[in-house]
Amino acid sequence: MLLVIIASILILKANIILLISFKSVDIIAMKLETFRVKNDLTYGKLAIFLGFGEKSNAARLVHRWCKGETLPTRKNIQQIKSRTLEKVTANDFF
Repeated sequence: MLLVIIASILILKANIILLISFKSVDIIAMKLETFRVKNDLTYGKLAIFLGFGEKSNAARLVHRWCKGETLPTRKNIQQIKSRTLEKVTANDFF
């Protein structure tokens, strides 16, 4: 049985209001790239959604995480886990 949860998150960053809605299906975990694709987010929008929009080259950073080129720090993994409602966890990067 699938449980569909609709969530809306309002993010205020640099005087820009971005409303992101995402559908979350009741599954144990998913890769960050899978989360991005399922929710129709660009790397830039995903960076903002995850709270990394203020970082220099945030979209490139998130792209590298999604493609497995680099790993987020432990602190960033915790933030990703929290912002994705635990759909993406530390185990999904290994």
